[in-house]
Amino acid sequence: MLALIVAVVPRDCRAEDDPALPVEKNPAEIDRLFIALDAVDGDTRAAAAQRLEDLAGQPAWQSVLAERARAALQSVETSYELRLRLKMILARMRADSLPANHVAIAQPIERTPNAAEIDLLIAQLDDNSPAVRASAAERLTVLAWLPSANGIVLARLTKIVDEPCDAPGLARQRQRLWNVAHSAWLTSDPATWRLPDVTDAQISAWVSTLAKAGAPQSVAAAAAQASARRQLVDLMARDECVARVRQALAIRLSDPQLDVDAADRLKEIDDWARPALVAEYWQGPEHLGIQHLLIGVPNLSEGAERPSLFDRSDHATAHCVSGNSLSPGDYPVGVFFPHPRDSGAQFHLVDLPTPRHRLAYNCDVERPAAIRWAEITERTLGWMIARGQPLSLGELSMLEGLDAEAVSRFAGRYLRKVDDSLYDDGMQSRLVGQLSRHQNLCCLLARVGTPAAVPGIVAAIEAGRFLPPKAEAPYHWAWLAALAIANREPWPESDEWLAGLVARTDPLVYRPAASESAADANDREAAPAADVETPAARGDVREVRAPGALWRDAYAERTPDVGACAAGMLLVRHRLPPSAFGLDSTAFPPFTSFGISGYWFRDAAGRDKVLSWWQEQRRAADLRSPALPSVALDR
Repeated sequence: MLALIVAVVPRDCRAEDDPALPVEKNPAEIDRLFIALDAVDGDTRAAAAQRLEDLAGQPAWQSVLAERARAALQSVETSYELRLRLKMILARMRADSLPANHVAIAQPIERTPNAAEIDLLIAQLDDNSPAVRASAAERLTVLAWLPSANGIVLARLTKIVDEPCDAPGLARQRQRLWNVAHSAWLTSDPATWRLPDVTDAQISAWVSTLAKAGAPQSVAAAAAQASARRQLVDLMARDECVARVRQALAIRLSDPQLDVDAADRLKEIDDWARPALVAEYWQGPEHLGIQHLLIGVPNLSEGAERPSLFDRSDHATAHCVSGNSLSPGDYPVGVFFPHPRDSGAQFHLVDLPTPRHRLAYNCDVERPAAIRWAEITERTLGWMIARGQPLSLGELSMLEGLDAEAVSRFAGRYLRKVDDSLYDDGMQSRLVGQLSRHQNLCCLLARVGTPAAVPGIVAAIEAGRFLPPKAEAPYHWAWLAALAIANREPWPESDEWLAGLVARTDPLVYRPAASESAADANDREAAPAADVETPAARGDVREVRAPGALWRDAYAERTPDVGACAAGMLLVRHRLPPSAFGLDSTAFPPFTSFGISGYWFRDAAGRDKVLSWWQEQRRAADLRSPALPSVALDR
């Protein structure tokens, strides 16, 4: 194993490398650990494996670690036990931190291998030596992702993947490698394709194989038909071949003597040329269902009341004519949109206008759902910003189930671009508690937002992007959201941020003027309509008041403000009693919903006292750590 490691380590990256180099440019420790992985002593092997698994979780190490692991897996000198450990280490890495194709090439490929060399690797898949078989499979996997070699690898594997094979393990290995090469081909740029030419005679021969009457009567006949279908479907993915394949199919389909089974096989190939649409059903990050639809063709699922039918689709919009969950109308393509009835669920439509797009989708959907979910989330949020329209209640509810970090980054951009407004529908207003649209978004961020949302929220406050609170919804939700996030998920500089807010006196609870209060009282005293059942008529006498009225009666002139709440949070973090600094508090909702209290200062001296205390903390921290660029305070 030592020889292997030395062979793949460049001269400028040996063990004598300067340890002060950045870790991603100093792989000497990984080389030593790889040697230890093959040590005689079991404890040494286990310790090295544990250390490598730890490094695999750190992005700075992952590139060089993946490179070394792939190099070892391609070598016939690597033991079986070591292969298992290396694969476990690669699996430990986050998929989104590895190259897009999930394959790290161990060393530059100086030239494209020829067909004979690839044939040798394919033959080695059936070698008596497990090490030879494993290294050949790893080498073919790497070559399959190289644009210059993919065409040869795919063509060779396509020839043999459907052949009858007495060794189940070999058949599965061929299929796995074909899947890798096929996926690499379909998801690459067609301009890079290096595929062999196909003659009309070959196309005609494959069509004739599928056109044989009845079901195949032998294993060899079934394999021949599977191979012919595979070849023709893949030709449909090559734009320059589609017309020739469809012409050959049309000629045979026009034969009045054509067997029914054969006609079905040929029509299935021809249907790949029809534009299609996929409707994906998600609940949060879980992809739970797919419905494949041909544009213009009704699809009636078992148990469905109505057929699903889309009559047109493009990269931006699809038009639904009939559906069971969706009403007729236009829907966005490529992004999430809320399920009309299932709260927390969303749809994702994928436009597939060509056979190549349809085949590539089948590869894309095999990727981990978490990675696809993150990508679709980013597209969705970008689309919402570009659209520049207020979020509907359904979209807002959907955001709560998407990635909190991405939604938090999105919030600031959205608040700056889209103007705040009230909900037009009275029912909607009642559902959100009389909040404006921006306040409603901040209410969501107060529950699930991350520190990434705070700069955008504060910038929107300073820019006056929020409508003022109303008596029916008196809380300043933008500041509440920022404070709730700082309390739930403090970031390294959050103490400094809180201290910078102490001088602010922005109220967190809106206090209506006396004239408004009188008007509210008059409204409450007005007689109800005759056909409305009043609480008194039911024998349930109680007074229903707006939140502002409840606060006014309970706490008189004492109103929490931003600076007081920031001061209270800061003091609590440093285990100091807020009351000693002249702070009073209340457990009135919604403060308690987020684990904070509504603070106010009894007099101005308390605010000055907090600010003086903080300055002392900073000076003490500077004395303790004069060389540090930032202040690190004890908790």
